[in-house]
Amino acid sequence: MDERVLKEGVDAIRKKYRSKGFKFVEVESEADVNEKTKEAIILVHILEGEKYKIQDVLLEGVQAFKAKRIRKLMKTKKDTWITSGVFNEEKFQKDLDRIQLFYQQEGYLDVKVAPKFEYDQTHRKIRITVQVEEGTHYLTGEIQIKGAELFPESEIWQNLEMLPGTTYSQYYLANDMDRMRRYYFERGYVDARIVPDVKL
Repeated sequence: MDERVLKEGVDAIRKKYRSKGFKFVEVESEADVNEKTKEAIILVHILEGEKYKIQDVLLEGVQAFKAKRIRKLMKTKKDTWITSGVFNEEKFQKDLDRIQLFYQQEGYLDVKVAPKFEYDQTHRKIRITVQVEEGTHYLTGEIQIKGAELFPESEIWQNLEMLPGTTYSQYYLANDMDRMRRYYFERGYVDARIVPDVKL
Protein backbone atom coordinates (compact mmCIF):
# COMPACT_ATOMS: atom_id res chain seq x y z
CA MET A 1 0.00 0.00 0.00
CA ASP A 2 1.39 3.36 -1.05
CA GLU A 3 0.49 5.86 1.68
CA ARG A 4 1.51 8.79 -0.50
CA VAL A 5 -0.92 7.78 -3.24
CA LEU A 6 -3.64 7.25 -0.62
CA LYS A 7 -3.06 10.73 0.83
CA GLU A 8 -3.19 12.26 -2.66
CA GLY A 9 -6.51 10.50 -3.25
CA VAL A 10 -7.99 11.78 0.00
CA ASP A 11 -6.78 15.30 -0.77
CA ALA A 12 -8.33 15.11 -4.24
CA ILE A 13 -11.70 14.06 -2.77
CA ARG A 14 -11.56 16.90 -0.22
CA LYS A 15 -10.63 19.40 -2.93
CA LYS A 16 -13.50 18.22 -5.14
CA TYR A 17 -16.07 18.63 -2.36
CA ARG A 18 -14.78 22.11 -1.46
CA SER A 19 -14.97 23.18 -5.11
CA LYS A 20 -18.69 22.33 -4.93
CA GLY A 21 -19.33 24.50 -1.87
CA PHE A 22 -18.79 21.95 0.91
CA LYS A 23 -16.25 24.07 2.78
CA PHE A 24 -16.40 22.02 5.98
CA VAL A 25 -16.17 18.56 4.47
CA GLU A 26 -14.13 16.03 6.43
CA VAL A 27 -12.40 13.17 4.61
CA GLU A 28 -10.43 10.45 6.37
CA SER A 29 -9.07 7.12 5.20
CA GLU A 30 -8.63 3.80 6.95
CA ALA A 31 -6.63 0.82 5.72
CA ASP A 32 -7.27 -2.80 6.69
CA VAL A 33 -4.24 -4.86 5.59
CA ASN A 34 -4.38 -8.67 5.41
CA GLU A 35 -0.99 -9.77 6.77
CA LYS A 36 -1.07 -13.07 4.89
CA THR A 37 -2.03 -11.85 1.43
CA LYS A 38 -0.72 -8.28 1.92
CA GLU A 39 -3.91 -7.06 0.31
CA ALA A 40 -5.49 -3.93 1.70
CA ILE A 41 -9.07 -2.78 1.93
CA ILE A 42 -9.28 1.00 1.93
CA LEU A 43 -12.21 2.71 3.61
CA VAL A 44 -12.78 6.39 2.95
CA HIS A 45 -15.01 8.17 5.48
CA ILE A 46 -16.67 11.36 4.22
CA LEU A 47 -18.61 13.78 6.38
CA GLU A 48 -19.94 16.20 3.82
CA GLY A 49 -21.25 18.89 6.15
CA GLU A 50 -23.50 21.62 4.83
CA LYS A 51 -23.17 23.16 1.40
CA TYR A 52 -22.54 26.90 1.71
CA LYS A 53 -23.14 29.61 -0.86
CA ILE A 54 -21.78 33.15 -0.92
CA GLN A 55 -24.10 35.81 0.45
CA ASP A 56 -21.81 38.74 -0.29
CA VAL A 57 -18.22 39.64 -1.19
CA LEU A 58 -17.06 42.90 0.41
CA LEU A 59 -13.87 44.92 -0.05
CA GLU A 60 -12.27 46.69 2.89
CA GLY A 61 -9.37 49.15 2.78
CA VAL A 62 -9.46 49.80 -0.97
CA GLN A 63 -8.72 53.50 -1.42
CA ALA A 64 -6.26 53.93 -4.29
CA PHE A 65 -8.57 52.35 -6.87
CA LYS A 66 -12.27 52.10 -7.49
CA ALA A 67 -13.81 49.01 -5.89
CA LYS A 68 -15.28 48.09 -9.28
CA ARG A 69 -11.78 47.76 -10.72
CA ILE A 70 -10.73 45.36 -7.96
CA ARG A 71 -13.93 43.33 -8.25
CA LYS A 72 -13.22 42.72 -11.93
CA LEU A 73 -10.10 40.81 -10.87
CA MET A 74 -12.21 38.31 -8.92
CA LYS A 75 -13.89 35.16 -10.17
CA THR A 76 -15.62 34.62 -6.82
CA LYS A 77 -19.15 36.03 -6.99
CA LYS A 78 -22.12 36.11 -4.63
CA ASP A 79 -25.16 33.92 -5.15
CA THR A 80 -27.48 35.45 -7.77
CA TRP A 81 -29.81 34.21 -10.48
CA ILE A 82 -26.88 34.53 -12.91
CA THR A 83 -24.04 33.10 -10.80
CA SER A 84 -24.03 29.92 -8.71
CA GLY A 85 -22.42 31.58 -5.69
CA VAL A 86 -20.64 28.35 -4.77
CA PHE A 87 -17.50 28.96 -2.73
CA ASN A 88 -14.44 27.44 -4.40
CA GLU A 89 -11.42 27.70 -2.11
CA GLU A 90 -8.82 27.27 -4.87
CA LYS A 91 -10.50 29.83 -7.13
CA PHE A 92 -10.81 32.29 -4.24
CA GLN A 93 -7.11 32.00 -3.39
CA LYS A 94 -6.29 32.85 -7.01
CA ASP A 95 -8.52 35.92 -6.63
CA LEU A 96 -6.47 37.07 -3.66
CA ASP A 97 -3.24 36.45 -5.60
CA ARG A 98 -4.53 38.52 -8.53
CA ILE A 99 -5.44 41.43 -6.27
CA GLN A 100 -2.03 41.37 -4.62
CA LEU A 101 -0.24 41.17 -7.98
CA PHE A 102 -2.32 44.06 -9.35
CA TYR A 103 -1.38 46.29 -6.42
CA GLN A 104 2.29 45.37 -6.68
CA GLN A 105 2.28 46.14 -10.41
CA GLU A 106 0.81 49.56 -9.61
CA GLY A 107 3.57 50.43 -7.14
CA TYR A 108 2.11 49.16 -3.85
CA LEU A 109 4.96 46.78 -3.14
CA ASP A 110 4.08 46.19 0.52
CA VAL A 111 0.38 45.44 -0.01
CA LYS A 112 -1.25 42.79 2.18
CA VAL A 113 -4.45 40.97 1.19
CA ALA A 114 -6.31 38.74 3.65
CA PRO A 115 -9.84 37.27 3.79
CA LYS A 116 -12.35 37.28 6.64
CA PHE A 117 -15.26 34.81 6.67
CA GLU A 118 -18.60 35.08 8.46
CA TYR A 119 -20.93 32.08 8.42
CA ASP A 120 -24.71 32.08 8.58
CA GLN A 121 -25.36 28.50 9.66
CA THR A 122 -29.13 28.91 9.56
CA HIS A 123 -29.24 29.83 5.87
CA ARG A 124 -25.90 28.17 4.99
CA LYS A 125 -24.41 31.37 3.62
CA ILE A 126 -20.86 32.81 3.69
CA ARG A 127 -20.13 36.51 3.93
CA ILE A 128 -16.62 37.24 2.65
CA THR A 129 -14.64 40.38 3.36
CA VAL A 130 -11.39 40.91 1.46
CA GLN A 131 -9.20 43.10 3.66
CA VAL A 132 -6.57 45.15 1.84
CA GLU A 133 -3.71 47.02 3.49
CA GLU A 134 -2.41 49.04 0.57
CA GLY A 135 0.77 50.35 2.18
CA THR A 136 3.11 52.86 0.55
CA HIS A 137 2.81 53.84 -3.10
CA TYR A 138 6.33 53.74 -4.53
CA LEU A 139 7.35 56.29 -7.16
CA THR A 140 10.33 56.25 -9.49
CA GLY A 141 13.15 58.55 -8.39
CA GLU A 142 16.30 59.51 -10.25
CA ILE A 143 17.24 57.41 -13.29
CA GLN A 144 20.81 57.22 -14.58
CA ILE A 145 21.83 55.48 -17.79
CA LYS A 146 25.41 54.20 -17.71
CA GLY A 147 27.49 52.49 -20.37
CA ALA A 148 25.41 53.66 -23.35
CA GLU A 149 28.12 54.73 -25.77
CA LEU A 150 26.91 53.40 -29.12
CA PHE A 151 23.68 55.39 -29.40
CA PRO A 152 22.50 58.81 -28.20
CA GLU A 153 21.21 58.72 -24.64
CA SER A 154 18.13 60.63 -25.83
CA GLU A 155 17.13 57.60 -27.91
CA ILE A 156 17.53 55.31 -24.90
CA TRP A 157 15.20 57.55 -22.89
CA GLN A 158 12.54 57.18 -25.57
CA ASN A 159 12.31 53.47 -24.71
CA LEU A 160 11.50 54.16 -21.07
CA GLU A 161 7.97 54.48 -19.75
CA MET A 162 8.83 54.33 -16.05
CA LEU A 163 10.14 57.88 -15.79
CA PRO A 164 10.98 59.90 -12.64
CA GLY A 165 7.82 60.66 -10.71
CA THR A 166 5.81 57.79 -12.21
CA THR A 167 4.75 54.56 -10.48
CA TYR A 168 7.62 52.19 -9.66
CA SER A 169 7.14 48.44 -9.84
CA GLN A 170 9.05 45.38 -10.99
CA TYR A 171 6.40 44.93 -13.68
CA TYR A 172 7.07 48.29 -15.34
CA LEU A 173 10.82 47.94 -14.83
CA ALA A 174 10.81 44.57 -16.61
CA ASN A 175 8.85 46.07 -19.50
CA ASP A 176 11.40 48.89 -19.86
CA MET A 177 14.30 46.42 -19.78
CA ASP A 178 12.64 44.35 -22.52
CA ARG A 179 12.19 47.42 -24.70
CA MET A 180 15.84 48.42 -24.27
CA ARG A 181 17.06 44.91 -25.09
CA ARG A 182 14.86 44.90 -28.19
CA TYR A 183 16.25 48.33 -29.15
CA TYR A 184 19.81 46.98 -29.13
CA PHE A 185 18.82 43.65 -30.69
CA GLU A 186 17.15 45.37 -33.66
CA ARG A 187 20.41 47.23 -34.28
CA GLY A 188 22.47 44.05 -34.33
CA TYR A 189 23.71 44.00 -30.73
CA VAL A 190 22.24 40.65 -29.70
CA ASP A 191 24.59 40.24 -26.73
CA ALA A 192 23.87 43.63 -25.13
CA ARG A 193 23.41 43.31 -21.37
CA ILE A 194 20.80 45.56 -19.75
CA VAL A 195 21.07 45.25 -15.98
CA PRO A 196 19.03 47.43 -13.60
CA ASP A 197 20.53 48.52 -10.29
CA VAL A 198 17.62 49.53 -8.07
CA LYS A 199 17.89 51.23 -4.70
CA LEU A 200 14.63 51.50 -2.76
